[in-house]
Amino acid sequence: MPTLAKCPNCGAWHIYHTVCGDCGYYRGKLAIEKEVAV
Repeated sequence: MPTLAKCPNCGAWHIYHTVCGDCGYYRGKLAIEKEVAV
């Protein structure tokens, strides 16, 4: 089972050492630009 970490940017839980799927940040930098639902 992978280790989970809390994203310091948005607070969502994600797999450690991966980009946050909710906000797209990794280690304080924007890694994936996410589309915002209107």
